Amino acid sequence: VPAGLYFIMNTCCQLANSYLPAAVYQVTYQGKSLVVALMSVILLGRRLQVFRWMAIAGLAIGVAMVNVSKAPDNVSKSTDGADSKMIIGLGYSFTAAICSGSAGVYFEMMIKKQQPKNASGQPAKQPSLWLRNIQLAFFSILIAIPACIASSAFDASDPLRGFDMKVWALGLNNTIGGLIVALVVKHADNIMKCFSNATSTVMATVICIPLFGFEPTPLFVLGAFIVLASVLLYGEAIRLGPAFDAIVCAKEDIAVAIPKEIQLESGDGNEENVDIQMGEMSNKESVD
Repeated sequence: VPAGLYFIMNTCCQLANSYLPAAVYQVTYQGKSLVVALMSVILLGRRLQVFRWMAIAGLAIGVAMVNVSKAPDNVSKSTDGADSKMIIGLGYSFTAAICSGSAGVYFEMMIKKQQPKNASGQPAKQPSLWLRNIQLAFFSILIAIPACIASSAFDASDPLRGFDMKVWALGLNNTIGGLIVALVVKHADNIMKCFSNATSTVMATVICIPLFGFEPTPLFVLGAFIVLASVLLYGEAIRLGPAFDAIVCAKEDIAVAIPKEIQLESGDGNEENVDIQMGEMSNKESVD
């Protein structure tokens, strides 16, 4: 499932980028942060307070502003069929955002959910993170190969045409980055992954200033400030007061049937407390 979703996401990103102006694409695609939060509530049963929802929304807005400030317009200025192209591009962009957020949370569910019990009544051994990564890569290759062969740019006589040292180095860098992301998802969650990605985007843009002569615009400065404030707000370094600590959009508020075995977080302990209290009452009656 995650492999298929990631394949659809990558395809939709390329198509959306060809139909939409860079600014519109960057703004709409950052909605994936909200998708991640919503899917975390639905699939993983997480409970997010008001201030955390505000931080996630601020993160999406800030990253979109940073990307817009440095992204060139890649769409022709011709107005012929502009409305239809915009609608198609928005459809691709929103589909990519939904697939990206859903795939990330589903993969997190796979590596964290409790395994069913075996014949002896003990939980089955949890598959390792590396096994899950191999499975994801294997099915991604199976899905992508037919599309690659069907592409007009594919050369059967030289399938690795254009793969120079820079391309292999970039592939190695992305591989290492993917393993680090998997570790982040395992030991933290997809929401924290979104915040780390946003911070890296801002840092990479700052590094471009001395290396490539990038001139920061007021929009970039404002977006970077919003990203930083959102990170601090989510990490509770900034407090907004008790009114923003209420839980919003909890699992029980969404009419979705969630299998019990994929729920990660346990209850609040009320059932255990009731059992203890009942035991105490029984002991007291016995003494009386």
